[in-house]
Parts: sequence; C-alpha cells; structure tokens
Amino acid sequence: MSSKCKNCGGPIRPGAIKCIYCGNPLPVEEERPQASGAPVNDPTPIFTSWFNNQTVTTVPTAPTTPTNSGKDVGYNVFADANWQSIWTDRRKKSKNLGIILTDTRELKERGRFIESLKGYIEKKAKANIDYCLLDLASQKVAGITTPTCEKLVSLLDTIYSVEVPDYLLIVGDYSVIPCAEWDNECGDSDETVLSDLAYVTLDTDSPWEGGVYVFDGLTQVGRIPTCAKSNFDEARIYFDNTAGFKPYKSAKAFAYSALEWEKTSRVEFTPVSPDLITSPKYTSDPATALKRGYTTIKSIDDKYNLLCFNLHGSDASHAWYGQDDRIYPEAVRKSLFPTKTDGYVICTEACYGARPIINVGKEYSIVNYTLTNKCIAFVGSTKIAYGQANGAMSAADIIAGTFTDSVAKGITVGQAFLLSLDKLLDGPLSEVAIKTLAEFALYGDPSVTLVENKGAKTYSSAKNLSKSTKKKDSSRAFKLVSLDGGSGMSNYSTADHAKAQMVAYSVRVNGQNYMATNFSAMAGIEPKVFKLLGGNGYRAIYSKVEDGIKTVVRVHTDENGNVDAVYTSK
Repeated sequence: MSSKCKNCGGPIRPGAIKCIYCGNPLPVEEERPQASGAPVNDPTPIFTSWFNNQTVTTVPTAPTTPTNSGKDVGYNVFADANWQSIWTDRRKKSKNLGIILTDTRELKERGRFIESLKGYIEKKAKANIDYCLLDLASQKVAGITTPTCEKLVSLLDTIYSVEVPDYLLIVGDYSVIPCAEWDNECGDSDETVLSDLAYVTLDTDSPWEGGVYVFDGLTQVGRIPTCAKSNFDEARIYFDNTAGFKPYKSAKAFAYSALEWEKTSRVEFTPVSPDLITSPKYTSDPATALKRGYTTIKSIDDKYNLLCFNLHGSDASHAWYGQDDRIYPEAVRKSLFPTKTDGYVICTEACYGARPIINVGKEYSIVNYTLTNKCIAFVGSTKIAYGQANGAMSAADIIAGTFTDSVAKGITVGQAFLLSLDKLLDGPLSEVAIKTLAEFALYGDPSVTLVENKGAKTYSSAKNLSKSTKKKDSSRAFKLVSLDGGSGMSNYSTADHAKAQMVAYSVRVNGQNYMATNFSAMAGIEPKVFKLLGGNGYRAIYSKVEDGIKTVVRVHTDENGNVDAVYTSK
C-alpha cells in the first residue's frame, strides 16, 4: 500500500482500511514480491548511522544547500557535516536558540519558500531569536526518506544531546511532518488521537501508559499546518504577517461562550476579560438571528488581541457553535476574525477546533484561515474535548484558562502552552485529562510574545533540560474495558466479573437518573459502560449527534456506582 492517501495526501497508518484524515477508504493492494536477495525490511536509513559517521544508502532528493564544513553556515546549520560544533557554537552565542523543522522535498517552488524562510529567520534574529533550519531535504540530516514521528523524535533526541534549543517550529501539516497517533483510551467515538505532544516530550509512548511529565525547561513547540500542494503558501503568508510583529503594551481580550458553559467560562476567562458574551444570545448566522430573535455578531473588533472561545465544534464543519439545551446556533465563522490588526492570539476549547486539515484550502479550516490572516498563535484540540458546566475548572477549561492568563502576562506563547499542560496535570488525573494533554496543540511560532513582559514568571531555559522523563507510573495509567460484551474482562475471575456487571447495572441506573435531572436532551439514550482497569471506578458514556453536533456526556463513578464527576464534550 502506498505511504500516502491518494485522496488527501495524508500519511497512511499501517493496516488502516480508511484514511484517518479524510475518511476515504484505502484500496487493498496485493503484496509485491521481493526481488531475489532484496531486503525485506524498511530500507530507510536510520539517522543514528549518519551521526556515528557510518555509511548509509540514501535516495536522491531535492537539491541541498552546499556544505561549508567547519564554518558557520548561517541558517542551514544541519546541512553541514560538521553540524555538531556549529550547533554548539550557536548555543554559546544565542540566548534564544531555535530549530525550524520541515521537509521541502515535495515543493515545486522550493527556492521561493526558502527565500521567504531566510527572510523570516533574519527578522527573528533582530529580535534576538536565533532559528536554524532542519530540512529533511538535506541528506546531511541522516537520510530519512520516509518520515515518521518516531524517526523524527529520535533525530531531535540526538540533536538535543548536543545542545537543546529553546524553540522548535514545525513547518508542515501531518502529511509533511507526521504527528504521533495513539489509540484513544477514553471510550468515545475518536478511535485515535493525533498529537504533537511527542515533539514536546521527545517520548512517542502513549500518554495513557502512565508517563510522568515535567514541562518546566522543555523546548517550546509550535506548528504551522501548511501543505506541499500549496507550496507552503500558508507558511510564507504567516512569515510575512508575523516577522515584524511587536508586542502590545497590554492584552485586550474577547471572550465568547456557549450559554451551557457560562458559569465555567466566567471562572476561567475573568482574569483576562471581565466581559463575556454567550451564544445563543449572539450568533454569527443572520438567518438564525432573524428567526429566533438573537443578535448577529458580524465581526470581532480589531481592538481585541486575545480571543477566547468556549464553544462547540464539529468534525464536519469549520464553524463553532453555541448551546442552550437542544439549540446549537452557529456562533463563529471565519469571517468574524479581525483583519485590520497587527496580530492576535486565539484559544478555543471546541471539539475539533484545530481539526487536522491536509491538502485542503484555508476556507475549510479556521486554523489555516486565521494563521494566514494575522493570527500569530492558535491553541486548539484535534479531537473531542471535554469540560464541566458547573463552574469547576477541568480538562479543556484548564488549558484555555491557564494559556490565556499566561499570554496576557507577557510570556511567550510556547511557555504559556507548557504552563497550561503543567497545570492540567497538577491534581487528580483521569483518562479525560490525559486525552486533553494529547489532543491540544500550539499552532504558530512558539517564540512569539503577545504583550510586553512586565515581570511575569517564566520557565527555566530549555538548555537546562532536554526532555520530560520517560518514567512510568502505573497509578497514572488508564485503560477502559467495555462491560457491554466482548473479551475485555476475560482475565477476571467469575466472581469479579459478576460484581462488575452488578455495578455496571447500578451505573446505568444512576446515570440515567442523572441524565433525566441534568441533561434532558440525553435522557433515554443507552450508555456504553466501561470499567477503569486498576479498580478506579466505572464510566457511563452517552453520545448523540444533533444538528451536526456530536455531544458526549461522561458520567464517572466510584467502585460502587456513585457519581464522582460529569464531563461534557465541547
């Protein structure tokens, strides 16, 4: 089977029957016989061979920048055979050192992009940010012919063992620089979670396996989701818009919430914005406003530079939605965002708010659209996100509240994002918190600062710590086993299995009572019931699709079936 989907160009997961990006069925190809004596393993050279000065066989790629061994080769450090000494020298000279990771082999107009990139690097240097290019088109970068997240993380691990950068800016969507893909252990309709977390921690193991993460001192990571078919036009526009950006004197925040989550939104966004508008009172759809008597919001004022959203999202639409009981009016469409502005930052809690778009125009993605229209940084989720409606901060609410508050105090968006991940894990964990950790990502240059720093506390420099620890803690591991049939509990004794089924019945009854009282729209829906391995309770998961919006309500119980917490999808 080919390594990329013929429909959208996205990388194909081994054994997949449909593309995880566009949903297109994948053709089943006959296995091609190996020629006599041909190797049966992946012929892609392993980069550690090159770093150990061993001979590797590479496949011809796009022209590379001529090497200038022993001298400073400017932006293209990793195209030089003597990159280790040059990289070490750059760290000695640079207070803020960064890597731009990309792959220009598929570009028809590579030179045009490289010139734009060089211009961006030069302007960032004037702001004391020293970016160096790590382009997979250069065979000096170990000859990775078929990039995978695992290979790239190992490559970065090797580079970081020499000197650790403060910033890593990934240029390219998942078809260019693959992300990590982990099985989803949350029991909802997302089969997998697509994640850039591996590039933050340099650990490709699933976070549900009990990983212990320490984000203070890690490299700040962001991505510009541009595609090769467009010749990285989105990235070039972003460079042009962001290169000369100067931090504002102060943050001016705009906060917008679904009515269902107003109580929680006021808690998380009050530090940056005392004012909050809600949907359905406001809508971005004039027809809905006229029909139901709502107020049409035509645009977000250019005076705002920090935009905060606690709204619904959909994997079938780029728009975001409000909610009042069973009403889901459109709340945000791409035309609302500021145009006459020097720049702004977005944080959205919407499900699929940063859904991965591969080889699709910016008109179908708020992420792509805003990053080419003066948005300098965007934080959002690639999959179903969760929170609570009772005013308690959890999951996506913690990410959004911490990130926006930190950005408003004047630290880089990369540090603000790391702080939000730290805050998320600072307390009792659940599989929902781990999914939130994996699915949220930062898009844009992590070195960007929205406002002037007036003494805000920052993390320690990344040069003091290369990566998060790879230790495992079984108490932080989460796996759900279905109690609706199947072989999930086949290893349990008959008595334990019987007890689990009895508690599952109690969970269903308590969950239905809770739904009838608190979520009338979900009443009557039969839940999926799971046991959390390790004796930590049960989950009743209710799901429905209405007006194109997928709603999931999770009722978490203790070992006796009593309700502990309730999470709703965004």
